[in-house]
Amino acid sequence: MHAAVTPTGDGRVLLEDLGSTGGTVVNGTRLFGPVTLRGGEQILLGGSILEVIGAAPEPAPPSTPATGMRAAASAAPVLPPAPIVPPPPTPSPVFLPPVAPGGGGTDRKKLLIVIAVVVAIVAAAIGFVLLSGGDDDAQGGVGATGQNGGTGAAGGATLAPLTNLSALPGDFAADPATWIVTLTWDDAPAELGLDHYEVTRNGKRIAAAVAEATFADEGVQPGETLDYEVVAVGTGGTTEVAETVVETPELPVGDSLVTGAWVVQMRITKSNLNDVGATARMTWDFEPECTFGVCDATFTIRRTDVIGATVPSGGAEGEYKGFGFGFFLLDDCRGDPINETVDVDLTVKRAAVQAGVWSAQTFKGALRETAESQGCVTARRTFMITATRA
Repeated sequence: MHAAVTPTGDGRVLLEDLGSTGGTVVNGTRLFGPVTLRGGEQILLGGSILEVIGAAPEPAPPSTPATGMRAAASAAPVLPPAPIVPPPPTPSPVFLPPVAPGGGGTDRKKLLIVIAVVVAIVAAAIGFVLLSGGDDDAQGGVGATGQNGGTGAAGGATLAPLTNLSALPGDFAADPATWIVTLTWDDAPAELGLDHYEVTRNGKRIAAAVAEATFADEGVQPGETLDYEVVAVGTGGTTEVAETVVETPELPVGDSLVTGAWVVQMRITKSNLNDVGATARMTWDFEPECTFGVCDATFTIRRTDVIGATVPSGGAEGEYKGFGFGFFLLDDCRGDPINETVDVDLTVKRAAVQAGVWSAQTFKGALRETAESQGCVTARRTFMITATRA
């Protein structure tokens, strides 16, 4: 079960690889999907080369298939002698379309050639499976050791798997430019006849033509588990595989950027106005002075005139302190809005990557408002606040 050849009804055939270990190569290019053959192509199956020919119409009534396969002519590349393989089991009968009478000896010769080629393909496929120990795609890799696994080379020779595959996470910091995982591995064995390397991450191919034994993955984020697979592809379609798992480190919440709109829940915990327990819900907007990391920011409290500035205190624990001035929630004793002082003390509790930036997602803390008005009692209230990024 190496490849399938299907007539298309118009004198051509459709060739498709069936998930074989070594792959199917047409004119030097490995198949990754079905391809239509018109004649003149050379096909590499394991250690055998086949050539597709298109039969010219003959005067006799045409009834034999228009397209067939025969062994490559002398112009084909010279390959090393095929290895000796154990006798394959007797193949199942091959059923071919009946040949209409009238072709004479020429038709019988073509029929014999087609039968011989089909039997040779079946025998080669069975011999390859016997030597390689089965389809490594189904068994998880022939000769897999630890995290490394390898497939057999053409002709049944066993190659050592790629070795020393390792991953070095970059110096992860709040700057997204540092979110890089660098993979390194030893060069593929010389007998593989390396053509290129391919790299997959969590089952998805992220690089298809890597020339050197190293690759830098810039598409990662903090706090991820990444399953990498590196495949060395030889010129004959043979492959070697190595795998490794990387866990990228989490970043400290204190390194996160406080930005954007926040939904803030507020509850009075202290007051000299006999309103402890009252609640409010509002939206705050933060505009930081940087694009990532910890820096000063201004905040605006919507539906009020309070504008303030936060100042990070250390930042290691995600603590922010700041103050602002403006009309907030209090009125003076005459019922008019009054200018207040607002102090905030915030601590970031959770952060995540949002739009490619390590951003704060929740914070908790306290807000204190103080309002002094001539002829009125100085009002003082403390709110407990819980905020979530909108």
